[in-house]
Amino acid sequence: MTETGHEVRTLATVVVDRRSDLGLTQAELAIKAGVVERTVQNIEAGKRPQPLTLAAIARALGMETAELRRIADSETARAS
Repeated sequence: MTETGHEVRTLATVVVDRRSDLGLTQAELAIKAGVVERTVQNIEAGKRPQPLTLAAIARALGMETAELRRIADSETARAS
């Protein structure tokens, strides 16, 4: 939570939540996105993916790439 009381959404939490909502395992998401399972594990552990990987994950989750990029960028800004 932030001091304003709003939950901070990270790329990792968004991916985990959306994947769970869709009933997908990490392996299933990886197959759908055309990446290896370790990539999904890394994203869910908080590592930022390359832009093309982020786009593939977004498509596989039925999300806009720009939405995930915005979340990832805001994370980077908070860390600076």
